[in-house]
Amino acid sequence: MSSSKSFLLYEDEPAYDLFLKLIIVIVPAGLLTASFYLWSSGEPSGGLALLAETLLISLIFWIVFVDNANRAMSQWARIRGKLVQGLPSHS
Repeated sequence: MSSSKSFLLYEDEPAYDLFLKLIIVIVPAGLLTASFYLWSSGEPSGGLALLAETLLISLIFWIVFVDNANRAMSQWARIRGKLVQGLPSHS
């Protein structure tokens, strides 16, 4: 009995990976730039408010995307280890 190990169980880099990374970087960078512009143009309260919003949005992005990806990867490693342990040895 021959079993194939070539079927796809998990795709490490999905097709939307680059687009999602760009959004995660561009949105906070744009807000940070706007905050610096407001601060330097004589609107310190607006600059500080936008800086606080930038930090909040960056934290939300980190919790939703980065932390969940790390958790999913460690969970996949545990599942994969259990699957490999359950396979019969071919020696």
